[in-house]
Parts: sequence; structure tokens; C-alpha cells
Amino acid sequence: MIVQRAVLKLGSWLRWMLVASLLLGLSSSGPASASDMTTRSVIIQAGSADDAQLLVRRAGGTVTHSLPVINAVGARLTMEQLDWLRASAPSARVYADHQVEIAGPLIPDSIYPTLIGAGQLHLSGITGRGIGVAVIDTGTWNAASLLVNTLGILRIPARYDAIANTMVLPSANDDGYGHGTHMASIIADSAGEPAIRYNGVAPDV
Repeated sequence: MIVQRAVLKLGSWLRWMLVASLLLGLSSSGPASASDMTTRSVIIQAGSADDAQLLVRRAGGTVTHSLPVINAVGARLTMEQLDWLRASAPSARVYADHQVEIAGPLIPDSIYPTLIGAGQLHLSGITGRGIGVAVIDTGTWNAASLLVNTLGILRIPARYDAIANTMVLPSANDDGYGHGTHMASIIADSAGEPAIRYNGVAPDV
């Protein structure tokens, strides 16, 4: 009888120890803090925008923007989700999505034609007049300095959309990315001080 009571007491004691251990474990882990659950705005770059989107979704995050031009997506993820993503895809790049502003107002820039000696050619009257140039890129903005040469003459005879396989009307001309406008400006921007310096290398093509 004494042995039986001892066994019963030992069993009760073990049960209480087990319950106490479980409660202690729960209290020490505690609920996730608010900072752990806060999402951060980031840019995830991978092999393609689709790959980046898949990574974000597998991590449990939310895709906010698709950025195929840089093989990336904008997303919101918690720190825990970001840690999982980094561990699961070490080759993926994670950038904080900061808001940026231009350094100042736009100003005519004739530095690069001067640096490469094009300014001297302009002073000699060599401005590309009579030469035709085709720019195969993302398009161009309808900026006056791109539409006309230094004499104010319209110089873009045609625009073609290779993706849609169609001609583009001047009124519908656009450049959603900006790269084509950048390249066309380097080549042929006619803005600047007439007969002294121009923004483009060949402002009269």
C-alpha cells in the first residue's frame, strides 16, 4: 500500500512538472512583437520579375509593383519573411525601397559634347546637318529639342513600334522607360546656346 501511494504521488508530481514546463515555455516565447509583424517596403531582384514575384509569394509577402526592366518586384515583407527569403534564395538581391528626389532643377547640359570635342565641331558649323540617324530603343518623349533641329525644322519622319509591329503617330509617341529619350538626347538634342554650345553631339541630324 505504501509503495502504491508513493507511485501515485510521483505520477502526480511528474504531471505537474510537465504542465509547469509547458506553461514556462509558452510564457518565454510570448507573442510576436509588433515590430516583428511590421512590413517593410523593399525591392526584390532575381533572375526575372516572375522569379522575384514567386519568391515574395512563397515567403508570404505582398507584391506591390512589377519591375520587369530590372528583373524585380516591389514588395512588402516582415523581417521574418525577409530572413526566409534570403536563406531560401541567396542569389536574390534585396534593396530597401527608398523615395528619392532629383538634386535640383533641370538645366541645359553641354558638358559631354565639350568633353569629347564636339563643341569645337559645332563652332566650325559641323552639327550633323544632312545626316540621318535611326534610334532603336524604348521611344522618345515629345520634347521640342528632340522634335526639331537648331533651325526649328521638324526632323522625325517616322516612328515604329517593333513590339506591336505598327507605325506610331506623333501624338501617341511616348517613352515609358526613358532610356530611348536619354540616348536620343545625347545624339541630337538641339537645346542650348545657338552657334556656341548644344546639349546634343549632332543637334542637326
